[in-house]
Amino acid sequence: LYDNQVSRQMVSEAYHENATFTLSSSFVFKNVKGSLSQYLHEGRNFLKSDRNKQGRGRFLHKGKENIMNFLDKLPKSKHDLGSFIVDVPLATAAMVQIVLNGVFAEDFKETNYRHVYRSFSRTFCIVPVGSGWSIISDMLFVTIVTDELLLVSVFLF
Repeated sequence: LYDNQVSRQMVSEAYHENATFTLSSSFVFKNVKGSLSQYLHEGRNFLKSDRNKQGRGRFLHKGKENIMNFLDKLPKSKHDLGSFIVDVPLATAAMVQIVLNGVFAEDFKETNYRHVYRSFSRTFCIVPVGSGWSIISDMLFVTIVTDELLLVSVFLF
């Protein structure tokens, strides 16, 4: 799966008009595989005291247009479909929760022509709309990729 203008338009159509989006990120040691600063700066980690000072609302993106504007600021990416792990911990007629984990590479044109790999977890809540479904809540967590995942994924990009 590659991030481009066509795929971003398809993503836009998947969001409900009143959807919400949040981003969180962290790392446990000095990151030698590429800076997470772009993700950390926009993260909604309530345990960080500066997030409470700046107001939690700034990091909660509401509405399809605001979400797409925010996603457009993130680096373009290419995802390793073989790394995906999908779970559906909740499914009712009114809502389905989908948890997706995997690996992606940031577009190397945006990262000075070198690959930067990331691990992610994304939790979607989707609701029925007409004859289909729309994303009403989207939570993205980005962190550095483990060496084990990187060894498997690097050959699939």
